[in-house]
Amino acid sequence: MPKLTKKRKAQEDLFLKKENLVLDEALELIKKAASAKFDETVEVAVNLGIDPRHADQVVRGVCALPHGSGKTIRVAVFARGDKATEATKAGADIVGAEDLMETILKGNIEFDRCIASPDMMPIVGRLGKVLGPRNLMPNPKVGTVTPDLATAVKAAKSGEIQFKAEKAGVVQVGIGKISFDKKKLTAFQKSLIDDEITGSNVTLINQNGKTIYHEVVQSGKEGDKNINDQTIFPIWSMTKPVTIVAMMILHEQKKFKFNDNLSKYIPAFKNLTYKDGNEIKKCKKPLKIIHLLTHTSGYRYYDQDPLPIKIPNYESVHPNQTQFNDLSSYVEAVAKQPLEFEPGSRYLYGINQAILGRVIEVISGKSFEEFLRENIFNPLDMKDTGFSMTKEQRERFQPLWINSENIKGFTYLLDENTYSPSSKAHFGGEGLVSTMNDYSKFCEMLVNKGEFKGNKIMSEKSIKLMKKKWADWPGENELFNKMKGYHNGFSVFVLNNPKEDNPNVPRGIWGWAGYHNTHFWIDEKNKVFGLIMSRAREFTWDIPLGVRKIVYSK
Repeated sequence: MPKLTKKRKAQEDLFLKKENLVLDEALELIKKAASAKFDETVEVAVNLGIDPRHADQVVRGVCALPHGSGKTIRVAVFARGDKATEATKAGADIVGAEDLMETILKGNIEFDRCIASPDMMPIVGRLGKVLGPRNLMPNPKVGTVTPDLATAVKAAKSGEIQFKAEKAGVVQVGIGKISFDKKKLTAFQKSLIDDEITGSNVTLINQNGKTIYHEVVQSGKEGDKNINDQTIFPIWSMTKPVTIVAMMILHEQKKFKFNDNLSKYIPAFKNLTYKDGNEIKKCKKPLKIIHLLTHTSGYRYYDQDPLPIKIPNYESVHPNQTQFNDLSSYVEAVAKQPLEFEPGSRYLYGINQAILGRVIEVISGKSFEEFLRENIFNPLDMKDTGFSMTKEQRERFQPLWINSENIKGFTYLLDENTYSPSSKAHFGGEGLVSTMNDYSKFCEMLVNKGEFKGNKIMSEKSIKLMKKKWADWPGENELFNKMKGYHNGFSVFVLNNPKEDNPNVPRGIWGWAGYHNTHFWIDEKNKVFGLIMSRAREFTWDIPLGVRKIVYSK
């Protein structure tokens, strides 16, 4: 008998004398035994005591798992014409007829499920020797030969599994993945309230289009509200990725180039100045669109007074609706202020997306909000996302929990002066309000490479550009120093060194956060997105880092 490794011996010891376990006990042991550096599959094997050689003892069928299988299913569909269009809109990965048959005959089988309309069976029948042994042959008994292609595709993508008794009369099938301890995540959410970090908060984790975790934790404290998916939160800097998507849509339409001078669209930015020690000097380099996209323009947030040097006739240009009525007057005021350095010199988090909002207006000929609504909010069915609130929406607006030094409590301070329908000063860096229900649709579009329910919002190429390393992560900055191993894309963080962050978190996850502690991340590798909504000051990265630690725990 071969010698067992320490890991294998430890696993066998866990299951020693453990028989006839209830489901929860079995799953707990499986979790403890998991040791791989990937999300392992959980399988069920059942000996039916049958002989599948007899036709009347063949067991075969399908089963829809309520929360999906945890596996990304690639679906191929044999169809023509309108049926092909129907399958594509439903989310099929490969659609074809004779061309698909030829591809399969060449040995290129890049799918996990094969579906066919009945009229395509003369073609599909020629593939029996290829698809049959792989259990991929379409069959009306399991719903993969059907005129209702949309339903079949959606079922396959959402976690429907097929099963068939093997020669020994055993049915063996994967039913899911080793995943995080949901109780730990709920406990973490409760700890945010107990430790006076946030008030009521909600977390959503979605994988493969299925919700695998969704928990609302109410604080029950005086002044707070019970929240739900329709509760409205100010999302602050989570506005930035929305603005970036709008810019990428225009870029795909070839309406501008990244290296265009900003003054081409807003002449006020032609003759700029920057601070050099105690001197104000004229910029030698032009300010470009790419500098705004990457926070390398030299514009910071101007609420950080007092300024390091005295500037003649200085007026704050920190974005707020009470000072400016529109973006045009705002950018004119901004252009009069000196930059912190020559454009393109280094990364500095600041008001760049507020300026981009005006660029979008100039290029599109529409108001910033109108452009967002037509190209992002309406296609994604984001009904409660915008720069202003109605009276009814204000009733759903979450109060602010303040835990700053000696100040503790809930307040609506200044809320009545903001998000006014009369103001057209819509700031693309921090001005939006949204809900868990709405912003999850934005995340769903991003994790699906720019698509939402069959509608193309932006291209996969644009998303890759958003994630590209455009600047190093400013680790020396107090605001960012807890986030290790990241780089900056177009107003998004991107994890490129998991060893510095969390070895279990996959390389390449990306996302952003908002000042009042709203957070999201996108995990394209595992088809996962996570979204956290709360409203609290002070801001902390500990919230998303804590959530991801639990979600990706092994």
